[in-house]
Amino acid sequence: MKQDILSANGYLRKGNARKLPIYKCWATANYQEFGIANVIVSRKHKNGNISAGFYLVDLYCLGIKDSIFFFNLFESDFMSKVIDSDDGLEEVSYEFAHNLVYGADAYCEEIGLTSHKSFKDTQLVLDEDTDAIELMYFEFGLNGKPHLVINHNENRNKELNILEKNFGEDGFTFIDNYYGLDDSEESEIYEKLKELNDDDAPYYYQLEDVDLIEELSATTNEEYETANEKISEILLKYSKESEVAVHMNMDSLYDTVFKEHHQKMDAITILLPVTSNKKESIYDYMSDYEDLDEDIEVLMDENDQDIEKVIELLNNRYPNDQNIYELLEECYFDDLEKLNIIFLKHYNNFPDSLFAKAKLLSHFYLSLEEPLTANELLEDLPFRIEPSLNFYETNPMGKDYHVGEIGAFLLLNGFAFAANNQVQEADKCLHQMAKLKIKGHEFFIALRSALTALKQKDIMSFLEINSEGEIH
Repeated sequence: MKQDILSANGYLRKGNARKLPIYKCWATANYQEFGIANVIVSRKHKNGNISAGFYLVDLYCLGIKDSIFFFNLFESDFMSKVIDSDDGLEEVSYEFAHNLVYGADAYCEEIGLTSHKSFKDTQLVLDEDTDAIELMYFEFGLNGKPHLVINHNENRNKELNILEKNFGEDGFTFIDNYYGLDDSEESEIYEKLKELNDDDAPYYYQLEDVDLIEELSATTNEEYETANEKISEILLKYSKESEVAVHMNMDSLYDTVFKEHHQKMDAITILLPVTSNKKESIYDYMSDYEDLDEDIEVLMDENDQDIEKVIELLNNRYPNDQNIYELLEECYFDDLEKLNIIFLKHYNNFPDSLFAKAKLLSHFYLSLEEPLTANELLEDLPFRIEPSLNFYETNPMGKDYHVGEIGAFLLLNGFAFAANNQVQEADKCLHQMAKLKIKGHEFFIALRSALTALKQKDIMSFLEINSEGEIH
């Protein structure tokens, strides 16, 4: 069901989707219970294929929380992968879907918020909102007030501030339902995760880990005692996952063999920016880029997907903007050949950028078919790293650094320390990454893997020296 994102968006923006006849529409049957609905509007091509807009609609205040455009899919694929996979859907009229989506967006705008940026394009699946469409009324908000639901992995500080400014503390309601659990269940899960998630423990999970939290959240349909048992079972299963087990077992063995490792590591201090905006997500490194996004799509179409030519044109048009590489990476995340070019060009055009260096390093390390040591990898890179525990040795003071730049510094120096067999320093860099809450990011994953390989090498060397294999 893979689709060409660039072609799909181009089709939408030319207004072609609106020219297709409506096929069928669906919406979540019990949307009123929780104020949230999946709404799908599909249109049929002459060849029988389906294009459709999928809208996650928040009736309480956020409007269109997210949306996706499905382009030119076989009808069987569309029905099996999109419709049949959600047994909570019911078929509705186009007028119902149209009014629910546009109504939620209008209410969101009325209270001072904005729908997700994707709706700018995906609304082009819908007809224009004119008097030609029969008007239907829905209740928006909760009990006559905007109601903000903060779900898993969402930072809604911006929306909270806007609502408080526009309505005052008593003029709206909100619930920080981070895990979708009640207080007792959330507390139980937190306690069971705490050891794994503690920055000073093996730190293989963080509370934002999507798969783990979603599976834990599913236990809320059980009686509490049953849910408690399931929580333990789920955590046990995750702790036995092969990749996690390798890291955990290696750390445990290393601490047993080299008993002073943690004490030495704890004594190390890394000087990092104290004024950095660490609350920003590492996945939110880019600024507003709607115009840039559109330019990329047009240039890719005009230049027959020639990535080097497109990068050259974009650099001429946006000479100091690294966002072009982030956007290109999103477009070609599954094309290794193009990604290699993107990351190399990013570094070549911004050779002093921490982020460019770190993206190049992590990309090449994680895409290797045969693993290299940290030292071997650094020898193959077009830049050299002098390991440092002081961020300001190579970066100016007085600047507000993004968490992505700090993570990049830790990755680069963590690898440099690992290449020099300085395990405590490399491990300290990894611990600092954990404290930045970026354990799901490629920077952490790359350094985590390199450090495990280094620890394994040290243990093997130790056992060879101590031929009896005894651990002292």
